[in-house]
Amino acid sequence: MEPQFHQNGESINIIAAAMANIIAEKLDIQELAVLSTFLSVVSATLGNIASFRALEQSRLEENQKLETEVV
Repeated sequence: MEPQFHQNGESINIIAAAMANIIAEKLDIQELAVLSTFLSVVSATLGNIASFRALEQSRLEENQKLETEVV
C-alpha cells in the first residue's frame, strides 16, 4: 500500500518532523548544527537541480511545438 500525501504537503511535513526528532535524540548540539547545515546545502542544491530540469523541459517542449508548427 502506497502512502497517501495531501497536496499541501502536510504528510511530508509530519514525516520530516518525526524523522528530525528521532535523529536529534542521538546527536549533540554541534552534530545537529553540522547536519542541519549539510542538509540545508543538499536541499538548496536539489531545488536548483529541479529548477534547471524544469527550465530545460520547458525549452524542449517549446522547441518541439515550434518544430511541429513549421512542418
